[in-house]
Amino acid sequence: MRWSWVALGVVVAVLAAGATNPVAARPVQMPGAVEVLALEPNSADIAVLRWGRREGMTYRLCFNTEYSFTGLGACYDLGPSDDWPVRVPEYDGGIFYLTLQECRLPDCAEPVRAGAVGRRTGAGAGFYATALPAADGRVRMSAFAGSGPATISFYRAAAGAAEMRTLTCPDIPAGEACYGAELSPAGARVGAGAALPGGREQGITFQLRDRPVIYLMFDDGTGIVSGGKYLMQSVLDEFGVKGTFFLTGPAMRTYPSAVRALVAGGHRVGSHTWSHPFLTRLSDAAVGQELDLTEQQYRATIPGGTLRPCFRAPNGDINARVLAVLHARGYQQYTQSISSEDYAGVPAARMIRTVLAEAKDGASISFHTQESQTATALRTIIPALLAQGYQFGIVC
Repeated sequence: MRWSWVALGVVVAVLAAGATNPVAARPVQMPGAVEVLALEPNSADIAVLRWGRREGMTYRLCFNTEYSFTGLGACYDLGPSDDWPVRVPEYDGGIFYLTLQECRLPDCAEPVRAGAVGRRTGAGAGFYATALPAADGRVRMSAFAGSGPATISFYRAAAGAAEMRTLTCPDIPAGEACYGAELSPAGARVGAGAALPGGREQGITFQLRDRPVIYLMFDDGTGIVSGGKYLMQSVLDEFGVKGTFFLTGPAMRTYPSAVRALVAGGHRVGSHTWSHPFLTRLSDAAVGQELDLTEQQYRATIPGGTLRPCFRAPNGDINARVLAVLHARGYQQYTQSISSEDYAGVPAARMIRTVLAEAKDGASISFHTQESQTATALRTIIPALLAQGYQFGIVC
């Protein structure tokens, strides 16, 4: 298209006028992350959600029966509100997980977790509780007593985990609430419970963040075996969790049925060398032979199987040269972040304290297969971590 000089002059004049006489324009705010301020009991069947409202924005609230938002749910457009009555589930054990979105239609920001509300109606003290996570990791909880006088307790883990109880409200009359318990969760879960005088507590547990993962690793393989299984596998199986067992070649040769039981049970088997040597004192060829003999023994026990890439160096003795030999044969070294120190004969109580104090998302904990006190410790460690919301992964 050909511009005329007259038209071009008009464009230049308009641009010049705009440059010298700017028109003040108000930028259009886009929706952002809404600040959820409170989720608290209001009456026997209603909790109230409050948030910071911004001018020109509308809000959208979603409910779901699962933290993952894969259960039953619904969403509601709330308009330009800054609070909303949330209906408490009517059935025993029911939980609603909430998200809130800020919108300037047709655009909405990503949903923000807005807490959870759940009810217990079974025998004993009927109640409901609310839980709202904060950006700093703490959780604010409240509870409403449906019957009373009730003692209401709040937990840093699943309801009923006595060692995780952090606050108790005694003698709450029916129709009243205990507000504002501030908790620092040990993991992904918090809980609340209520009990009438002389009665048993009933509780409800909320998941408020993605479940952290922890890894159990067991070295050696020289016992303890009973009924064709390693004792440590039997303990893990009691709780339905998995582990990784790094075994020596001779242990696999001595206890082939235990190795097969590990594989059948969904556990992972890795290499702990053939003769349990200090690897940095061996030549490259000798390190390679340790790996190859152990792999051959495993394949003889589990046809078609392989230990790769799972490996742990005996005594933690490893350096860059040994690592190069490992990598050339397809292995990776898996080092613990927490040591139970069971090899040193420490008592179960000390192992429990160490592991629970140091547990965090992604931690890997080393144990041994032949220490009887380890089985005792695991029967406390595993349920405690499950109560905190941990899931147990296979490290390799």
